[in-house]
Amino acid sequence: MKSRREYRKVMPSSRPTPARAVRSQASTSSRRYGITTLLAVGFGGLILVSVLLVLFFAVRGGVQSTRDALAELAQLTVETIATEVNERLSPAQRLSTGLARLMREGIIDPADLPAVGKQMVSLLITEPGAEAVAFIHPDLHGVVASTDSATGRTAWVRRDYTGQAGAEDAVRNLAHNTDPYWGPVLYSAESERSFLNHRAPVLLKGKPVGVFIATVTIETLSDSLARVRNAFAGEAFVLDGPTHVIAHRRMAALDLARSPEFPLPSIEALGDRVLMGLFDETLSTPLTEVNLRPNNEGRLYLDQEDEFVVFYRRLWDMGPVPWLVGVHYANADLRSAFNRVVDAALIGLMVTLVAVLAAIALGRRVAAPIRSLANAARQLQSEGPGSVTSVEGGPTRELGDAAEAFNEMIQELRQQDLIRDTFGKYVPKDVAQRLLEEGGQLPVETGLATILFSDIVGFSTLSENLPPEELITTLNEYFTVITEPIEDLGGVITQFQGDAVLATFNLPVPHPDHAANAVRAAIEIQRRLEHRRFGSGHEMRTRIGINTASITGGAVGSSGRLSYTVHGDGVNVAARIEELNKTYGTRILISGSTLALCGDGFRFEPVGDIPIRGRSGSVQIYRLADRTDVSGPTSETQATP
Repeated sequence: MKSRREYRKVMPSSRPTPARAVRSQASTSSRRYGITTLLAVGFGGLILVSVLLVLFFAVRGGVQSTRDALAELAQLTVETIATEVNERLSPAQRLSTGLARLMREGIIDPADLPAVGKQMVSLLITEPGAEAVAFIHPDLHGVVASTDSATGRTAWVRRDYTGQAGAEDAVRNLAHNTDPYWGPVLYSAESERSFLNHRAPVLLKGKPVGVFIATVTIETLSDSLARVRNAFAGEAFVLDGPTHVIAHRRMAALDLARSPEFPLPSIEALGDRVLMGLFDETLSTPLTEVNLRPNNEGRLYLDQEDEFVVFYRRLWDMGPVPWLVGVHYANADLRSAFNRVVDAALIGLMVTLVAVLAAIALGRRVAAPIRSLANAARQLQSEGPGSVTSVEGGPTRELGDAAEAFNEMIQELRQQDLIRDTFGKYVPKDVAQRLLEEGGQLPVETGLATILFSDIVGFSTLSENLPPEELITTLNEYFTVITEPIEDLGGVITQFQGDAVLATFNLPVPHPDHAANAVRAAIEIQRRLEHRRFGSGHEMRTRIGINTASITGGAVGSSGRLSYTVHGDGVNVAARIEELNKTYGTRILISGSTLALCGDGFRFEPVGDIPIRGRSGSVQIYRLADRTDVSGPTSETQATP
């Protein structure tokens, strides 16, 4: 009960008690004065009652609007913090899971540690948000790739992880945890820093061969919180459960002691009394005076010095215990917004009808920016930051500060949208269009499709001889060339797997001539590559395998980040057919199922009924019978069918 009474001090309710006093005075005057005085007092009382009624409804509406606006601003700050945390952690998650996928698909050999290290270096350069990435065998030997902060050079080294608790824990978990996950926070005595780490186990043929671990320092999150602007100078935080701190503004200044046994400082060591008493039922109670947005929680913290409002949400799947991300405000910082509404009411009590009109005008000026903030917050929720224009600050410094904080938050959200849009270039445009049309939900589909799988001839040798930056530039030029014919003919590129490209025709975008279009795309790719040079003059040749089968496509990933992909035996067969080009000295091979749907526009000749690696049966394989096959000796051994 005490908490509700104290909280009402911050969000008051005005009662027009002076009106009753005036009416009582008027009644008394009617017995003591004449009709003129009575009429004057009566009219005066009526005017005052009218003013009080107007002020009552204006103040009540202003208090409610202010409460709603402040609650919206605080909770939007919490969501901004959660978004910032996900953005900072996603590079490590993408890096570890991407490397694990490449190893499962046979692109990286787990026994060839130098090749693993070079591949880790190449991908680490593309994910600058990650600190380092390691691959550890079950025997605790492995490699680690990291970027030197002084020179900016990224390199890999072999390392024996025997005796390192984090590595041993990750290897032990291989026996019962095969899905990617966030591990417990680790502490490095060598660098005297604590690391968040994402682990991606790798199993080949049901047997664990190792685990990829990508790391991000907790200092990265604290730096991010310092850049998050929130209304009324709230204190942002990220907690590992109710006892330990992951990110907080004070952490860098206090230089709190950490160790391998205690990689995170405790809340007590940090000294934030609000967080220390957040879940103490004698000091804090659930916040019931405001509407909470989905997944958000709120508590009111009281002590002898002040009272605080805390908004937070839980992030699951970030480690052994859920994280708490949020912000807390002192009620003294919030109370000034409500005091301005009360001041406006007091001014109205001391003036006549002209003053009433002035008070109404002033009330509108005060309420306008608050309503603007509330409307902008609702528009932000429903339509996104791109639809929200800048909010005017109003006549007071506090409202100006609130508007400035809100505008800067909108700008940061737009920048985050720009980042997501930029990375959205990796999402197939047809898939993106369907996501927009279907409200962000892409249903899982199963249907007949033609799969095109391509791989660069001799890419391992090329990647060994090129610096990582030039390698990425060369690959981007190559992908640009081969993407055009695929998309022009109705194909959708679902994955770039290192130097390989996986494209589908007829799923998710239906097309009646999908098999013929896939073959046309393959021919056009080979034609364009025949006389083209990339980077500093490198020749790029590719092998292509095409198969038609029933597959399943859909969006996979976490709640915060999804990727469209396809699955099915037909996809694997396309990849195996591509590999057969090495054996038969060809550049394009197709399956019998694709031939049956191609029509009469091509001439094919059979290669044979070929067993497919990893598959019990065999597949009828064909090659183009004319020059459009672009066949000829490759850098691999050529065989006679």
